[in-house]
This record gives sequence, C-alpha cells and structure tokens, in this order.
Amino acid sequence: MRIGCDVTDTGLELRVDGRRFSVHFPREIWQGFPHREAFADNFAYLKTLHLLQMLNRDEPLDFDTAYPLFRHQIFSALLNNISFCADVDGVSTAENIRRFMALEIRFHDQRTRVPAGGRALGERAALNMSFGKDSLLSYAVARELGLRPLLIMSVDNDGPREYAYKRDLATRFCAEFGETVHVIENNTGVIHRFEYWGTPYTEWGFGHLITEYAIYALPFAFAHDARYVLLGNEKSCDDTYQNRDGFKAWPVYDQSSEWGLELSNIARGLTASPMTVMSLIEPLHDLAITKILHSRYPDVAKYQMSCFPDENDYGRNAHWCGHCTKCARNFIFMHANGIDPGSVGLRTDMFQQECLDNFALLRGAKKGIPTVGYDATPCGRDEQLFALFLAHEHGARGPVMDVFRSSFLSEAEQRRDELQQRFFSVHPARTIPSPLPERVRNLYLSALQGG
Repeated sequence: MRIGCDVTDTGLELRVDGRRFSVHFPREIWQGFPHREAFADNFAYLKTLHLLQMLNRDEPLDFDTAYPLFRHQIFSALLNNISFCADVDGVSTAENIRRFMALEIRFHDQRTRVPAGGRALGERAALNMSFGKDSLLSYAVARELGLRPLLIMSVDNDGPREYAYKRDLATRFCAEFGETVHVIENNTGVIHRFEYWGTPYTEWGFGHLITEYAIYALPFAFAHDARYVLLGNEKSCDDTYQNRDGFKAWPVYDQSSEWGLELSNIARGLTASPMTVMSLIEPLHDLAITKILHSRYPDVAKYQMSCFPDENDYGRNAHWCGHCTKCARNFIFMHANGIDPGSVGLRTDMFQQECLDNFALLRGAKKGIPTVGYDATPCGRDEQLFALFLAHEHGARGPVMDVFRSSFLSEAEQRRDELQQRFFSVHPARTIPSPLPERVRNLYLSALQGG
C-alpha cells in the first residue's frame, strides 16, 4: 500500500493507493505554522497505520514521507488498542497482535524532520469543541480558570448530519458567549470507516481519533500563543479490564492519562514549544461531569449534543435521535442527576420498550443479544448500573426501569456506597500541570457539594 502526504497552501492532501483525502485549516493559521512538513510526516502515519489490517491485506506499508518523529509512540498507541478491538470484533487478540507486529513499514526518506525554533507560550488553552458534555464542561472550567479558551471544530466528512447540527449549535453558542469557533474541513474522516472500504464491521481503526484531534489543535495553539491543548478525557478513560483472551484492555487507550502524557511530548516535539496536552475533566467520571455541567453551568449545558444522528433515520429531524446507545447513555445520566433531558432537546422517552436494547446493561439480561462496546465492559457496566439506580430513586418509570428493577436493583442497593464514592468523587489527575490541580479540585468539590 502506497501512502503519500503533500503540504498544500491550506493544509494537507493525503494519498492512499491513488485515493486523495484533504484537511483544510484556515489559511492564516496554516501558513503561520513553521513545522508543516514534520506535521505531515506524523499525520500520514497516524491516519493510515491501521489500514492493512482493516483491509486484510498482506503487503508492505510504503510511505512517500520522511521517517516520522513519533513513529514508535503512535505504533504503541494502536498496539494498546488491539485488545479491546479484538473483544468487540470477536476475534483472537494474539493473532491480531501478531499481524500488527509483523507489518513491514517502509519510508521513502530515512531522515527525520525535527522542528526547532519554537516560542514562549501564554496561559491560554486550545479546545476542540464537539458540543458533548465533556467539551462543554472543559470550556466552562477553562473560562472560569481564566484560560481564555480558543475553540476549534473539526468538521469531518463521515457524519454530514452530525456536523450540520453542530454548525447550528456553534453559531448560536458563539452569538451568546462572544466566541469564535475556528473550523477545520476534514475530508479524511472516512479513512477509519469500515463501510467506506467495503469491509465487514470492525472496531479497528478508531483508536487514533483523539490523537488526531489533539494534533489538529497544534497550529492554532502555536498561532495564538496557547500553552495548553485541552482534551475531554474523563476518569473512566483510565479504566482497564481483562478481555476474553486474558489480555489487558483499555476501551479508549488514546484517551487514557498515560497516553495524554505522551501527547504532551508529541505536542512539544511538533511545535518545538513548551506545550501541554491535558484534560481538565480527568478527575471526574461521567455522572459527576453531567451533574457539574448542568448545575454550575446551565447556560453552557443547554448546547449539549451527544448523538450520532447519521446512523439511523430518527436523526433526520433532531440532533438527538433518541434511539441509539449514545442517546441512552446521556439520557440516563441526566435522569440520574434529576435533569430533564428535554432541556438539551432530547425529547424521546427512552424508558420505553423500543429503547431497551440501547442500554447495554439491560441488553445483557436478554438471551441471544450480544453486548459489545464500552458500556458492556466492566468499566462501563457499573456506571450504567448506578445511573439506572439513581434514576429509580428519582422515580423513573417505564419498561426499561421495570427490567432494571427485576434484574439489577438488588445489586445496586448492596453496592450503593461503593458506587457513590467511585462515581461522584474528585480523583487525582496526571495530565493537569501545576499550579492548576488544586484550583480544579476545589472547583469540582464545590460544585458537587452544591456550592
């Protein structure tokens, strides 16, 4: 497989066996970034390293680029994604690791471009806005900490409905808060989609996306003298479990704090500047994130969207389809915290029978229905268990709650104190640099205590 990557006036053009994919930054941002060639080398490698395994092709991966500065780190990130992907796909973990380690990877230029001549940076943060709860809380906290968030949105070509809705949200959000959202036109989104390539379903190919969004932020952070790049990686991203083959598995390795620390090294290397990649919400689990966002920052919370509306017909007329696992996850987290999902536009009653299979915990109680994905892992299961329990305590009614009460209420009652402590505590964070951790911790403690 032949891979090339050309630097253009506004970004990059990636070539994969003759197919062309482009990424366009605002011209002044891209032209002002002096390390474009090194950026291209690492970007091409990151975006395509998964392809031979996805396409089941036994041949070399041949790059018409220089040897990327972060070749080994990127390889390691994808390697650590294999255990979870193998679990979801129902295939052998050992065989997939063997195939990945056996890849023959060649580079046209054996030299490595190493950026030099960086700049001093100020107390500002670049943030990729998805308008999910994580990016919204990151924005609100960064603003409260005085980090003057610089907002970026990558408009990917693998979800046209989703990004049409997000453009509308961004327009209204910016009008209310006096912000500007800087847009990246990303036509490489389909590269990680098995549908685009006509292959059978696979989870493999999604393990680089957070890294991709982090490096997209670098030219913006460099242009605006921003010391920080913010990611929306919550505490559960550090959770691991033993997969069906006995291997350690991270459901989202490239959102873990371990990889976040490595991303800081990548950011510094690609900008030659003292940049830090961090997550301000790293100390929190999703239940606490939902509570803090909606109780402390309701003006920001009302813009929340956490759905993939391109995946079913229910998403044609609403930015919450109300019939997917992503909607179910956020629906139950809101009910667990006594929040009306209608406040963000989620108006489907997902406690009804037709939505039952969108709750992985309950789907697992039905014979013959597979449970895969994050919510079905031990990492996600307990948070959904406790969220349904809290919704029960708030008086939630419907067939979904009937199944929960009959199959799981007793377990949740017995584990209540343990789960409360786990999901509503402020945990230590590895990626937040001094002197911010204490300020962040005090802010969250105050919010969780109703202050």
